[in-house]
Amino acid sequence: MRLAKILALAALALCMPMAALADAVTFVNTGGKIKSNAAKTDLSISAPSASMLTQISGLGMGYDAIGPNLGTVTMTTGLLTSGNLIGGPLHFATFAAGGSFEVTSTSGMGGFVFTGTFAAGATWTQSSTSPGTWTFSGTVVNGDLQLGNGSDFKVPNAIEVQVTNNGQGFITNSLGQYVFQLNGGNTNFPSPVPEPGTLTLFGSGLIGVGLFAKRRASRKTS
Repeated sequence: MRLAKILALAALALCMPMAALADAVTFVNTGGKIKSNAAKTDLSISAPSASMLTQISGLGMGYDAIGPNLGTVTMTTGLLTSGNLIGGPLHFATFAAGGSFEVTSTSGMGGFVFTGTFAAGATWTQSSTSPGTWTFSGTVVNGDLQLGNGSDFKVPNAIEVQVTNNGQGFITNSLGQYVFQLNGGNTNFPSPVPEPGTLTLFGSGLIGVGLFAKRRASRKTS
């Protein structure tokens, strides 16, 4: 009976890579402010004006939730490489690689922190039909997911981030920064799980344990 349980667990472990990579993960955030620096060469979302994390889906493991305050979303872009943050004829701006993106949550077993950096080519676009609306779109690379239980998963896949202001335009504060009130945003990426090879090795190890147990059992009966 014990041997059967070990072999069943090993078979399940070998199936884990396929199952774990089947779902996509999505974070949804609401509110907060996105600001430029005084030189108006980047954009950032930071405390005390961080955006509120309101939905986690696809992550599983007890972390998926919908609620008014599941954590925070913060970011800083790379430096502006072309265009203008407040529009102009092209209604368009692009950013260099760099900056940072972070999602911090207390949801689930000890919460989690997801971090990454922006690839080159992130954009800040003013709507041609609604001039008070801008949308940031960027790709996050070098993703890293740290769970509250101490697990640390690398996320090699590109992650898409988008945030949009509330359509009310912007203000220029006393520090010379452009300030946009956010409406919401979405982060979408494949499920951040251990690489399939890691899980396969884990499964192979369990099979080894099973074979060892089987060998011992056959010796006792011979």
